[in-house]
Amino acid sequence: GFGEMGTATPDASYATRPVKVSALTNVAAVYLGNSRSCAVLKDGTFWIWGFGYSSAQGILAKNLKAPTRLDLP
Repeated sequence: GFGEMGTATPDASYATRPVKVSALTNVAAVYLGNSRSCAVLKDGTFWIWGFGYSSAQGILAKNLKAPTRLDLP
């Protein structure tokens, strides 16, 4: 419901098996949380998607239905 599936479709809030996040390639690591997910790519970039109305995502204040690059200081 918050976009944590990363598929950019509003009805993809539940899946019975893993779903490929086609927007990302060359993934080095992933974190799959209860309402948000994130990935680090092999080039070192950090991508996040899902629930955004929480201080856990810092400057992001909206639900992200698709992976969004977050530049870290």
